[in-house]
Amino acid sequence: MDVSSLTEFLNRLNPVWIAVGLTSATILVTSGIWIGRVNSDRKNFKDFMEEVRDKLDRIFERLPSTPQIIRATSPLRLTDFGETLAKELDTSTWVERLVPLVRDEVKDLPAYAIQEYCFNYTREYIGSDEETARLKEVAYNNGVTEDDLRQVLALGLRDRLLSLAGLDAPE
Repeated sequence: MDVSSLTEFLNRLNPVWIAVGLTSATILVTSGIWIGRVNSDRKNFKDFMEEVRDKLDRIFERLPSTPQIIRATSPLRLTDFGETLAKELDTSTWVERLVPLVRDEVKDLPAYAIQEYCFNYTREYIGSDEETARLKEVAYNNGVTEDDLRQVLALGLRDRLLSLAGLDAPE
C-alpha cells in the first residue's frame, strides 16, 4: 500500500469511527493492564495471608497450653478443672485455718476489695513446709503452676469471707 492510497483510505473514514476505534483499543489495553494488576495483587495478598497464618500458627504453638482454672465471669469462679484442683488441695481445710487470721482485716470491705485482698494474701502467703510441698505436688501432677493454685486458694478464701460478711458469695 502506498502513501496516497493510505491517505485516500483515511479520508474516507468517518472521524467518529476513528474515535470509537481508538477509545475501544485504549479501553482494552487499560482493562488488560488493570486485570493483570488485580490478579497480581490477589496473588500477593494470598501469599501474604498464608505467611501471616503460618506465623500465627508458630506463635500459638509456643504458647503454654495450661487448662483454664478460673472462669472470666463476674464474680470470678472456678472452672470444673479449678474445682478439681480445689478438692485435691483440700482448699476448705486450708481456708478454715486462715479465716480467723484475716477476717478482721476485711470485715468492712466491699466484695471486690475482699477478692483483691485474698489474691494478694495468697500470692504472698508462706505456709508450712508441708503446705508448700503439697502445692508443688498438686501443681506438678496437674500441669499447672503454684501461682495458679494460689488463685484457687484465693477464690476459696474469698467465698468464705464473703459468706461470713453476709455478702453474696458465688455459688
